[in-house]
Amino acid sequence: LSDTWASDFGQVVGKVSRHPVTLKRLTKGVNGAISMEGTVVGLLGAIVAGISLFNNCFLKAVCCGFLGCYVDSLIGITLQGSYLEDGVVYNEWGQNRVNVGGIPMLSNGAVNLISSILSGVFV
Repeated sequence: LSDTWASDFGQVVGKVSRHPVTLKRLTKGVNGAISMEGTVVGLLGAIVAGISLFNNCFLKAVCCGFLGCYVDSLIGITLQGSYLEDGVVYNEWGQNRVNVGGIPMLSNGAVNLISSILSGVFV
């Protein structure tokens, strides 16, 4: 929930995209890039997920959910495949697209699965 909210909101409303470790300014839409707006909404998503537990695990759920959102960005920016076609970078493979970064065929879905598993390990 946290990552989905952060990604969707950040891409639509986010003003400046940044690298999640170096905070270097990046082009909007780069795999794993974060924005202040998306990060805040990601934290809200983690809080909503934590509230759904209604027990003493609230804080742990919020922290793990938000950590999972950040881990997703780290995996996305370092490992997710990026493809170039006609001077435009895409995060999905296409017949005429050339891999320019990350592991070929490592999709956003795979990145989400990996970060979800890692978040579950933290719980």
